[in-house]
Amino acid sequence: MTAPKTKKQLAQRRSMGNRVKALIIGGCTAALMVGGSLAFFTDMDQVQNDFTIADSLKIQVVEPNWNPQNAQGLAPLATVAKDPAVKNVSGVPAWMVAQVKVPVATVMVVNDQGARVEKTNAELFTYTLNTDGWTELGQPDVDGGFATHTYLAKNSVAVGGSTPNLFDQVQLINLVEGQLKGDALNQQIDVVGYGIQTEGFDSASAAWTAYQKQNAVA
Repeated sequence: MTAPKTKKQLAQRRSMGNRVKALIIGGCTAALMVGGSLAFFTDMDQVQNDFTIADSLKIQVVEPNWNPQNAQGLAPLATVAKDPAVKNVSGVPAWMVAQVKVPVATVMVVNDQGARVEKTNAELFTYTLNTDGWTELGQPDVDGGFATHTYLAKNSVAVGGSTPNLFDQVQLINLVEGQLKGDALNQQIDVVGYGIQTEGFDSASAAWTAYQKQNAVA
């Protein structure tokens, strides 16, 4: 390159050199900025869990030894095998409650001393509660010709499990003959089972109280 001949040419050459340096520096800065926008790590992860929701809680009242033929034409103090229990056939553990409706009537009976006495609202059948597995809640409610007993299972019942039997047999009371006529000779004992999920309740009593409020059950 020919050396500058004048001071003006020298000054112009210096100015051009400065501009070139500025462009080089600016280009490097831009390169650093672009590189900085890309220079970071990324990652992503997720966990997918599957759930199934129980559509309902299902129970069954079972009586393995009940035979209706054995309950025909009973004489006073006759006993019949009847062993109700409540089975959990749902997908969630449950507290179990059972109500036993026993027919009542005002009748003459023979007491332990052999004397005839009249009893008002006498329960026509008796049984012995299995107190290892069940406890009675309050007193029976007498209404509409029945005494309704409410029993709470002492332990919750796992999926596929069952409560202990409420009782094993029923016995006709020592009824003086000839008092019941017509349709009154046909009586029935109803056993109604209830199941309430254990989740949210620490006892059968708490579960039953909530059930009664929600479903208007006495």
